[in-house]
Amino acid sequence: MATTTKVRKVTAGLNDAGHGTFAFHHKPDANGVQGIADTTTLDPAHIHDSLVHTLALRGVSDVLAVRVQRLENPTASEIRAAYDKLISELHDGTWTPGRSFEAAEPDDMVLALAEVTGQPTHVIQATIDAELDKVQTNVDGSPKRDKAGRVVHVNSKAKLYKAFETEPRVKSALSKILAEKARRMAAEGRKPSDAPTGALALFGAPATAAAAQ
Repeated sequence: MATTTKVRKVTAGLNDAGHGTFAFHHKPDANGVQGIADTTTLDPAHIHDSLVHTLALRGVSDVLAVRVQRLENPTASEIRAAYDKLISELHDGTWTPGRSFEAAEPDDMVLALAEVTGQPTHVIQATIDAELDKVQTNVDGSPKRDKAGRVVHVNSKAKLYKAFETEPRVKSALSKILAEKARRMAAEGRKPSDAPTGALALFGAPATAAAAQ
């Protein structure tokens, strides 16, 4: 079974206002559960103008490094292609940072999907990223944008993950990876459906396949 021994110290993300969010975690308790000790937000306007470009370039480097890390034994041309794709997304505004900046390591859903489908985590993550990168388009083919000028994507991470969670095998795997989450769900009286939803077809896994042992 896929497991994670990652100890979180700081979790960074992005809220709807475009501000950075930071959560500072306690050390794991005897059961391996980590609570959040404190949280704060950062308005990008508080960053000195002289550092904005440097931070932007550092961010591009970090995002590219994560994408390259997910490629399996990439060639130089494949790495360059990943770079060109990222720059194109940054240029036309279709790149999305996701809700969390912890993309360098697989989250619990990625680990669960890897266990259920038998595919490597970097393949799972790349497939999810590709789905999240899809944008809604206008009749002329240009990306749709909301009132704030942000590109409207076909899927949100929350919507996609919710679809995965309705799959019985994925829910079972998640309960093994996060026993505490499973207990919390049981206390809330939430019960997974016995019928497959077909969401796993995204990874080419038959919806009626037997659960991984």
